[in-house]
Amino acid sequence: MAVAIKRSALLWLIFLQTPASAAYVPQELMVRSSATSSGCLLLQGSELKCWGYNSHGQLGLGDTDNRGDSSSSMIAVTPVLDLGGTPTHVCTGELHACAVLDDSSLKCWGHGSEGQTGQGDQLTRGDAAGEMGENLPAVDVGSGRTVSKVACGDTWTCMVLDNGAVKCMGRGHYERIGNGLSPHMMGHAPEYIGDHLPEVNLGTTATDVFASFWHSCAILTDGSAKCWGRPDNGMLGKNSQARLGFDTIDVGAGRTVTQMALAEYATCVLLDDSTVKCFGRASDSKGVLGYGDTQNRASTDAPVVDLGTGKTAKQITAGRYHVCAILNDDTLKCWGDGTTYGVLGGTVATVGDGPNEMGDFLPPVDVGSGRTVNQVSAGEYNVCALLDDNAVKCWGRGDFGTNGLGDTAHVGINSGEMGDNLPDIDFGAPPTTTTTSTTTTVGPPTYIPHELMVRSAATSSGCVLMHNFELKCWGYNSHGQLGLGDTDNRGDSSSSMIAVTPVLDLGGTPTHVCTGELHACAVLDDSSLKCWGHGSQGQTGQGDQLTRGDAAGEMGENLPAVDVGSGRTVSKVACGDTWTCMVLDNGAVKCMGRGHYERIGNGLSPHMMGHAPEYIGDHLPEVNLGTTATDVFASFWHSCAILTDGSAKCWGRADNGMLGKNSQARLGFDTIDVGAGRTVTQMALAEYATCVLLDDSTVKCFGRASDSKGVLGYGDTQNRASTDAPVVDLGTGKTAKQITAGRYHVCAILNDDTLKCWGDGTTYGVLGGTVATVGDGPNEMGLCR
Repeated sequence: MAVAIKRSALLWLIFLQTPASAAYVPQELMVRSSATSSGCLLLQGSELKCWGYNSHGQLGLGDTDNRGDSSSSMIAVTPVLDLGGTPTHVCTGELHACAVLDDSSLKCWGHGSEGQTGQGDQLTRGDAAGEMGENLPAVDVGSGRTVSKVACGDTWTCMVLDNGAVKCMGRGHYERIGNGLSPHMMGHAPEYIGDHLPEVNLGTTATDVFASFWHSCAILTDGSAKCWGRPDNGMLGKNSQARLGFDTIDVGAGRTVTQMALAEYATCVLLDDSTVKCFGRASDSKGVLGYGDTQNRASTDAPVVDLGTGKTAKQITAGRYHVCAILNDDTLKCWGDGTTYGVLGGTVATVGDGPNEMGDFLPPVDVGSGRTVNQVSAGEYNVCALLDDNAVKCWGRGDFGTNGLGDTAHVGINSGEMGDNLPDIDFGAPPTTTTTSTTTTVGPPTYIPHELMVRSAATSSGCVLMHNFELKCWGYNSHGQLGLGDTDNRGDSSSSMIAVTPVLDLGGTPTHVCTGELHACAVLDDSSLKCWGHGSQGQTGQGDQLTRGDAAGEMGENLPAVDVGSGRTVSKVACGDTWTCMVLDNGAVKCMGRGHYERIGNGLSPHMMGHAPEYIGDHLPEVNLGTTATDVFASFWHSCAILTDGSAKCWGRADNGMLGKNSQARLGFDTIDVGAGRTVTQMALAEYATCVLLDDSTVKCFGRASDSKGVLGYGDTQNRASTDAPVVDLGTGKTAKQITAGRYHVCAILNDDTLKCWGDGTTYGVLGGTVATVGDGPNEMGLCR
């Protein structure tokens, strides 16, 4: 299993005022979602800058390069975003973003597969040149209607219109978009936008709206509040509330709601008397309610959160499992889960689920000597604070540069990282001119592992096929990709160990399995193919965009086999992050799912296959390989196949020789030159590189080395085409029997049955004890490993 970091970490918006002198001065932090890993800042001149994770163009810069994660991509040098108008309010979701402009129109960009951008299609915008500015259409929210507020959930968007109505678009899992209409999605087609986009049935008008992972909430004109979506454990207000019950939240006699903060399974409200109440799931939410126990609560059972003697709150914000509040003395207190990323700012523990942890026992976060906090924003595992001296400091999870410090380090875990030792974010100076522009896991003794079934570097789940052909899967399960009829992760606690994980029911005997980012597929012993999990991109090939495997009754005989063409069956399958490729019984290769960079082997509109009846079966095109294939591979950006004659071809993103040639077109289908007389027996695809195991048991790797952290294994950072790739030095007399690749690492089983791994081991221990980058410098390969 590769390190495939789930992409929800932090949202913050910063309004800046530009003085006549050198540097930008932060003016206002705004938080609209906890389900994001990008942030945006609005300057006094209403220019917009965004940074962080950018896999689908959600930064709106015409590419997919992250910003803020290295010294060369700091926020100070990040380009200004061109929206073709003046933004006044911005929100960022998991992979998309939206902005209200000064004419009260709404524009959204980034990943649109769920309809979250409201463009009446499922395209991605902002990841290529010419898609932003005047070329980015305004969202049609209804005849004569404009937008006053917008909130981004992970894969949906809600807005308050000028008439106080609330509308939501995107993926409607758990009815979080405010309706239960089929196809549980809005905004993804012309018939689901504009006047056809239904209002949320709140019974009155709203002044603000909020969205998170599983639910949405609105503050109404009379100061009351209502929530809708997933109703677990009182998180919508009542224990027995229906998803679309729209019950008014009981916050206490005579009290009104001034602000809301949504964690994953909990809701906190700031009331008009400056007290805070939190309700929802506490049993496994790691102290997020702040009541010193693990009791789930509805709003009627929620007392005032103890912030300390004489302490009340001025602002609240929530991440996935943590809540922060600015107090009446302008100090900041945070509680919840601080065990992993330092999100509580120096307290590496769970706070709020045990006695003597809250109130006067809870110290303020150290933001620096003499400093106080004006505003705060929390993301999934991050917090940013605007201080009284106009400095901004961020701590917690640092992936993708979300702490704004030019690296990806987590901050707040180790002593000496907070307070005066935590640097301010450098926002740069105003320009002189305005510019627009995988883990091996052995089961209990009663099961004998037979084969590890990980086929993609883009997965956070793993499967193992037992000797009796029973299948067990574990890991990340947000969309039912484990096929167990729920969305509970497996293997992350003593109560969810693989030993007690159920065997997967596929209605047949699996012989080969692959797992993608949020989906999985299996070839059965009758050579049929079944896929389950997240289907929004067509990656499950069911002719729709539904998620399967996350609810009871969707697996086994109820899970349809994929229609791969009349009379055709499947011999091999490979899962990319959001696509699937297969070798058919006749040697043809077909791919389905999201076709970004033509990685599904064709450039046909709508750059997606398998998502509708007209894009499956005989209508699903074959990849034009010019011959037949014996195996297929997929990763993040490209796909490859081993052909019948032992040669290999790759297609998709063509950067830096990763398809074989430096100048190869995405769909060039050039045969990879691996050396005279040599054939390919196996392939391993990293994010930007390809490795081949040859018939003489040697390994060659080619593609991007300049920022891929030693993944090629040649002791330098030189990008290479296959013709420039020598044999990887595995040691004297050492050859390879098997190879596999993660995002930035490669492992090989050698002829003496030992294992060597190289690439990026700096963060997660993926090299097995070597916390360094291996393979991009001298004396690191061969005998040194």
